Amino acid sequence: MVVRTEAPVRPGRKFREEGILQAVRASYVDADLTTRGRAGSSPDDEQRMARLRSLVWRYVAGKLPQGGEVMKKSLLISACLLAFAASPFAQEPASPANPLSAGAKRSYDIIKGYIVKAAAKMPEEHYAFKPTPDVRSFGQLLGHIADSNFVICATVAGEKPPMGGFDAETSLEQSKKTKADLSKALADSFAYCDKVHAGMTDAAGAATTKSFVGEIAKLSFLEFNTHHDFEHYGNIVTYMRLKGLVPPSSERTQ
Repeated sequence: MVVRTEAPVRPGRKFREEGILQAVRASYVDADLTTRGRAGSSPDDEQRMARLRSLVWRYVAGKLPQGGEVMKKSLLISACLLAFAASPFAQEPASPANPLSAGAKRSYDIIKGYIVKAAAKMPEEHYAFKPTPDVRSFGQLLGHIADSNFVICATVAGEKPPMGGFDAETSLEQSKKTKADLSKALADSFAYCDKVHAGMTDAAGAATTKSFVGEIAKLSFLEFNTHHDFEHYGNIVTYMRLKGLVPPSSERTQ
């Protein structure tokens, strides 16, 4: 009778597996996997990534010894990390050339969207609504926001406001009454500020200008306008709630 015995483990096998594990660890621990193929990654990073890809491919193809659960798990983790590193989610977005002015525009775009949607959502019969007699009506709030947008953005641009203002004879708050007229004035004011924000840079924003709040950096004055819009959007939210309407900023949560 022939007795079959397991083939002895060759001394070099364990050594090779340990070497493979060390290479895997070095590949995804010492190197930042998300730098693969990105500008600024070092040659060492690229070499580690190439070595790790080769190891994973060999494992998938069945060319590596299959003994040792630790090695299998390590290579499986490495494969997942490789997939993530190659995905769009792992790629860092390019930094804007003008991060300060870009950030200011982002905040401005948020409040612009809320106010324009609120103006459209409020029925025309509520445009004259005032919670108390001594405050602005809903429509007057929109006119005041439009006036401020024109005045502040024109100041930053070094121009005369194309329309609107705080004087009684030019004020949109005082002259516009209907939903259609106020909505158009509001949209025109935001379109005007859009151009000013689009042309702003961090360097240009550091230049100062004279304003009704005194000498101020241009970018700071644009931020002042955004804060002012947010302030009155708080009023708008209250008016809408009193009329049983959900404001735009809460629509996704209700």
